[in-house]
Amino acid sequence: MAYLIILATTVAGVLQAAWWAAVAGACILALLFIAERRSASSPTGYVGATDETFASIVAFINGSVACSAAFLLGRATAWLWGI
Repeated sequence: MAYLIILATTVAGVLQAAWWAAVAGACILALLFIAERRSASSPTGYVGATDETFASIVAFINGSVACSAAFLLGRATAWLWGI
């Protein structure tokens, strides 16, 4: 699913979409990472609040970097193709 979100963000860059397409992709990807982390709970059933906060921040940073890079790659591809 994450690959489809990144692919959609790249296509949005190729099609010269507005910058908010990258922001939307980053938010959706971060939510996907957080949902995957919550579904894979710890064996004891307890995850500390600090761990959860840190993991959420890391998920948001990862989603932001991945979608920003994908959007810029799409823009660069559109420029190279002359779109």
